[in-house]
Amino acid sequence: AFASLRLCVVLIVTVASTPAHAELFKPEERFLGMLKDGSRVNAATIVNWFDANVQPTLAGKAVFDAGNPFRWVIDQSVSLSTPPEASIEFFGGDCLPARVVDYQTRQSDGFGNPIDLLIVEPLVSVDLPGRPVSAYLRLNPEWIKRIVFQRRTGGPSSYQPGTAFLHDGSQMRFRAARWSQGVVALLTESGVQSLLLSQIAELHMPKRDGWEVWFEQLGVLMPDLVGRLIQMESSDGVRLTTSTQRFLPQFSGDKNKSENWYPLLQPAWSHDPITIPFKQVRCWRFFAPESLPLTAFEPDASRNGPVFSSGWNWRRDRSVQNSPLKNSGLAAGWGFGVHAPTELTLPLNAVVTGLRCRTGLDQSIGQGGCVRTRVELTSAPGKPIWQSAVMIGPGSA
Repeated sequence: AFASLRLCVVLIVTVASTPAHAELFKPEERFLGMLKDGSRVNAATIVNWFDANVQPTLAGKAVFDAGNPFRWVIDQSVSLSTPPEASIEFFGGDCLPARVVDYQTRQSDGFGNPIDLLIVEPLVSVDLPGRPVSAYLRLNPEWIKRIVFQRRTGGPSSYQPGTAFLHDGSQMRFRAARWSQGVVALLTESGVQSLLLSQIAELHMPKRDGWEVWFEQLGVLMPDLVGRLIQMESSDGVRLTTSTQRFLPQFSGDKNKSENWYPLLQPAWSHDPITIPFKQVRCWRFFAPESLPLTAFEPDASRNGPVFSSGWNWRRDRSVQNSPLKNSGLAAGWGFGVHAPTELTLPLNAVVTGLRCRTGLDQSIGQGGCVRTRVELTSAPGKPIWQSAVMIGPGSA
C-alpha cells in the first residue's frame, strides 16, 4: 500500500494579517500567464479565442502551443468569487451555483448505461446570448460532494462526509443516499431516514477516493489521453473542469472583443454543455493528463492548537482571507492557501513518479510572517523528504 503525502506548515511567529484589498495592476498586466517552461508573460489583451479553428495567443505566445503550452492565464480585472448562497460542489473541486429542483431516473449516458440524474436550476447564466434560456441542467449525482441548499451561518463551513444539516439546526450522519422526486432517503445506523429536500440546509455526501474520481474524470473528458485538461474559475462562483475535446470557443457580436466571447464547456458531471461569459473568467488552468494538480484532491486537514486563527482553514486556489495567491509579486495559478500551523494530507497512488511544489508567504501577511514548510510521507512521520528554510517576510519562497 502506498503512503499518503503530508504537507506541514509549521508556525514560527504569529503575525496578524492585513485586510485584503482590491488588486491594482498596470493596463499591460491585465492578463498574466505562465508557460510550461516556467516563463511568464503579460499583456493588456488575449486575442483570437473566439473560434475552434483559430489559435488563441497571449503576448504573442500560443495558449495551446504543442511544445510550450500555457499552464495558466489570470485576468486580474476579474475579482475572486465569494461562496454562493446555494451551490453544487463536486469531487475534484468543481462548483456550480444552482438549486436542486427535481430528480430523473434511469437515463442513458449515450453508451447504453442507465444512470440517475438530478435536475438543477442554475443561478448563473449558462447560455449564449440570443439562444433559448436553459432553465435546468441535468447532473450526475455520483460526482456530487456537497449540496448547499441554503448556506448556513454560524456553523462549520468545512466538508463533513456523510452528514445532512437540517434547517432546524439538527444534523444526521448517513452512509449512503438514494434520490427520488422531492425526497432523499439516507441510510443511517438506525435504518433508512427519508427527508424532504425542503428540510435540508446542506447535504455532505460520503467521501470518495480522490484517485478513483480523477481516473473516472479522465475516462469521460479524455478517453484517448490526447489534448489538454482545462479548468476555469469565474467571478460568480462557477468552477468547471473539462478538456480541449469538450471545449468550444464561440462569440456573440464583435468577435474581436473578448467581452463578446462565450466559451462552451462540458464537465464530466453534466449531461448538458454550459456557456460561460469570458469576461467573468478569473483564471484558466491547463494540464496534461499525466500532470495533475494536487488541488484536484480533497486534503485531510488538521490544525494543532491555533492561537488566533482558528477560523482560517485551508482554501483552494486562494489565501485563507479569500485573496489571490501571490508571493514576491508573482501570482500563482493554483495552490492551497493555509495559515500555520496546518497539516494537509493527500493520497498517493502507484502511478505517481514525482512531485513538484513551491511554497511561500502570501502577500496578505503584509510585511511580517515567519514559517517553515515540510513534506513527508505518512509512512515515515517526522522524516521529511523535503523541508524549506525558515521563510521570513513576504519575499520568501
